Formats: sequence, C-alpha cells, structure tokens
Amino acid sequence: PNNDDLTLRGVPLEECARRCVEEPAFVCRSFEFTTSGNICRLSRNDRQSTLASLGTQNGVNYYEKKHAVVDVAIINQYPLVPFPDAGNTYWTCRANRNVVGGSGHDVYFFKLDYVYSVVNDGRFTRERASNIPPGAPWARVVVPSTRTTNIPTDHSIGVVYCEGQQGTRTSKAYTVKMSKAANVKPQATTLTANLGDPVTLMVSGSSDGVVWQRRNVGSIRNQGAGLAVTSEATESHQGSYVLYRQADGYDTQVGVMRVIVRGCPKNKYGENCAFTCPTCHHGGWCDDVSGDCVCPPGFMGRNCEIGCPRINYGQSCQWDCNNNDIDGDND
Repeated sequence: PNNDDLTLRGVPLEECARRCVEEPAFVCRSFEFTTSGNICRLSRNDRQSTLASLGTQNGVNYYEKKHAVVDVAIINQYPLVPFPDAGNTYWTCRANRNVVGGSGHDVYFFKLDYVYSVVNDGRFTRERASNIPPGAPWARVVVPSTRTTNIPTDHSIGVVYCEGQQGTRTSKAYTVKMSKAANVKPQATTLTANLGDPVTLMVSGSSDGVVWQRRNVGSIRNQGAGLAVTSEATESHQGSYVLYRQADGYDTQVGVMRVIVRGCPKNKYGENCAFTCPTCHHGGWCDDVSGDCVCPPGFMGRNCEIGCPRINYGQSCQWDCNNNDIDGDND
C-alpha cells in the first residue's frame, strides 16, 4: 500500500494495464490488480526501485513494465568555471534505484568521457571517488580545484557522466564543464540525435579562425562556423567534440559539447525499432527501448506535458532541491 500512487476501482485488468501505460501524472512502472472488486493500484515504483516485497499473493496480481526508463540525473553546479563563490562545488548523481560505481579507480561513480587535462593514466584524480557505499541512490564528489583558492583546475574542464541502474537496464547522464573565459563556445553543450539524422554542430558567436576536433580522436575535423559530423548518424558518431581558435591553440579555453545518438530512427523505439513513439513535449525525447518519454528537468507525465513544482525534478518530480543536492549537504 505504501507504494500506491493511484487507486482505481471497478475496472477490468485490461483497463488497469492501459491506465498504467497512459498515466499522465507520473511514470507508472507497475500495478497491482485485486480480482475481488477489480481494484487497480498504480505505482511509480517496481521491485527494483523499492526494497518493498512486491509480488502476486492472496488474489492480488502484480505486474510491472519491462525495460522501464532508468531515472538518472547529474547536477552540475556552475557549468562555467571559475565559479563565483569560495568553497567547494559538487557533481551530484541521483537515480531512482542505485548509482553505478564504487571507490576504486575502475568503478568510480563519476566517469570521464573527455577531460582537457588527463592525469593518473586517464583516471582524473581521486576526487571522482565518493564515500557513498555502492548501491546507494545518489553519489556526490567535489569538483577538482586548487587546495588554496578553490579555483577549478584544468582537470574539471570536459565531459563527465554517471550511470543509474534498475534491473538489467543501465542509463547514463552527461554534463559539461567549460571555462568561462573560453574564446568560443558551442550553441549547445549536448545534442541528442536519432539514428540516421544529419548532425551539424554550430558555434555560438563569431566563427573566425575556429577549428573543430573530436576527442579523444584528436585530428582537426573542420574549420569555420559549423561541423557537419554526418548526414546519417550512427552510434559511432557519439562522443565529445571541442572547438577553439586555431591561433590560440588547444588549451583550457576550448569549447566543449557532447553528441548522443538514440538507437532508433526518429519517432521509433523497441525491438527492431518497430514501434511508434508518443509525442514528447518541452524538449523531452523518446526512449529507444521502452518508448517512454524522457522528460527534461522540471517536467513529467506520459508526454512531458506536466510541469513540476518549482523545486522538484526527476521523471515523476520525486526529487526536490530542498535536500541540498546542489550545495553538497545532502544526507
């Protein structure tokens, strides 16, 4: 009962299942159906997202979605550095079940897609570790900075990600940190493309003398206002891209962005991309496995059509900023 988000009475099993799939107010991951009285209880939880014992018993049948979206978010305080305030700043990762990782170099909670200055054989310093035990639904680390002035070091400039896991599914959330003094910046720090889409990256502002590279490939890909990555995106085009003025050379003033490619063509999802996606509003996108809309922060619902309360985020607006996710006092 503590996991029930909506109770419907007098509805048949098929209608209960349909309501779970189409529920607009939250992401329904499972439901219980009581045959006596046709009672339907919808829940945003499932056996992987709660420690409760969910299952079929005593005339109550339990059902859950397969391949449900893994709710994972990464919070990046001050994306442009140096930040204005003294003291430590943080990367925080939240997941609806558990954040993947641990304290060893090979299993850090926060992982590198690209970093400007690589140290420790690409391991990026021990500050990516966390004192949170494995299996926790959140993790936090201090952004690398100098010990005396707390100004971020070169090691903080780049693309970092964390992973959330639920059942057999794992999903990543990416974030980008750039220097506030970067001479050129991209129009967006991330771009999500569909399989087969054309992908072009653009400069924000003047493009005089700008060159583009893909990291960690290293060769100059193009010069000018934009980089035509491909006319038909594949997963091989995913990655981090940097831009800078050729006269300045490759240094800490690079602009950085991340390209993400869905596993299906536009508006398609599922096995062999055989199913049609719902319409996802407010910048949401269709998960290529489950077909659920993955909503941007501040929105929820089947079609990302519902705004969260002002301080809430997550696919069901289940997390809030009052627990100090940003300033590092979460406990």
